[in-house]
Amino acid sequence: MSQLPLGKETLAILQILSAGILWGLVGPLVKMMELHGSTAASTSFIRMLFAFLIMTAFTAMKFGPKALIVDKRTLVACAVLGVVSNGIYNMFYTMAIANAGIAVSAVLLNTAPIFTTVFSMLIFHEGISLLKVIALCINVVGCSLAATGGQLNLETLSVLGVSCGIASGFTYGMAAIIAGSATNTYVMSAYSYLFATISVLILFQPWTCPESYNAATIGYGFLLALIPTSLAYLLYYKGILKMKETSKVPIIASVEMIATAIISVAFFGEYLSPAAIFGIVLVVASIALMSVRISARHR
Repeated sequence: MSQLPLGKETLAILQILSAGILWGLVGPLVKMMELHGSTAASTSFIRMLFAFLIMTAFTAMKFGPKALIVDKRTLVACAVLGVVSNGIYNMFYTMAIANAGIAVSAVLLNTAPIFTTVFSMLIFHEGISLLKVIALCINVVGCSLAATGGQLNLETLSVLGVSCGIASGFTYGMAAIIAGSATNTYVMSAYSYLFATISVLILFQPWTCPESYNAATIGYGFLLALIPTSLAYLLYYKGILKMKETSKVPIIASVEMIATAIISVAFFGEYLSPAAIFGIVLVVASIALMSVRISARHR
């Protein structure tokens, strides 16, 4: 017999689910920015810069300006999180899309739960149960079907594109591992966005397209930074700190795939194939498996 986890872990699951749902807004807001002339470089820069300013303001208002004074260990952790799981992740995912296409990149990005599970075992000594392995496999297959609709052209695969896609899954998956050692999620978010902004400046050189900065792109960029970035990641990091098993986090957060699909249909009239719908069902099943605890006393 299964039962829902109680207390902090229930709240953690709800926070991570909420973050995933908010992430579903990323695509529409990015599309609106692109329609008004924004490039990948300028979108990434506007998003990270505004997120840094927003989280710095939130932190100062909630805890006072002194909260932003941190020790070297915290600063290093924030730098690694910002550079690896925001800056380098964006670079790899952008390169994967350019060389392998959106569908293949989305599938490879969903290897993230595998990396999180492996490193949770190595670093946090988490056990890998049969239930977790089953949920992981169901999630990877479900996300792949939801992202591609069952249509995947393997003949045009690029070695560079595949490599970058796997690297994007690894860097995204590391977010749960790195954030698991944080103490103040507001401070961690603020500094991680600072370092992410710096890495985007170095990697993408967003100043080379000044025409992409206008009132519309900045306005939508602010919304992108506020809702599916600052608020979403704040919920995500808060959830991570309460989770007993870090390896569950990316699977629960994959609700983003469902939210994206619903928004795409509702606002952009996109078609969901039967394979994509089946993939969404599998994602829901995998999240359900990760959100319940099997009680040995009732077996």
